[in-house]
Amino acid sequence: MSICYNINPELNMLIYICEGLITPTEFFKMADTAFLDTRRKLGMLMVIDILSAEVDFELKDMHYVIDVTNDMAAQGLESDSIAILTQSKGMHFVGEAMKFLPSKAKLKINMFDTLDDAITSFGLLEFRQEVIQFWEESKSLINNR
Repeated sequence: MSICYNINPELNMLIYICEGLITPTEFFKMADTAFLDTRRKLGMLMVIDILSAEVDFELKDMHYVIDVTNDMAAQGLESDSIAILTQSKGMHFVGEAMKFLPSKAKLKINMFDTLDDAITSFGLLEFRQEVIQFWEESKSLINNR
């Protein structure tokens, strides 16, 4: 399991890079660490790259995400816009299914096959090269661990 994160305040973006077999519990621990990072702001665009990962999840993990989203809604906060990069049809299905679980707030999560698709969805075409460079820098962090 390898997970790392990187934050680019200028792009208002947080990227997680995941490799190997990961569990949502491991990811949520890393997300808690990222949340405490002083560069982290609410409302950032979030990219979760699981292109090189296998995710071992259970239904309880999906409910945990909904609970966190509901807690944020109770505090008057919105979910970040989340783009998950995966070519797994199963993960695409899970991402879509999560949108239909009962929640007090809209979960802003979308599944994409490529970073370019996420860039388009975020409306960042004019910053495409900067986002790609940030993503590549982020991927190098996990390789240098």
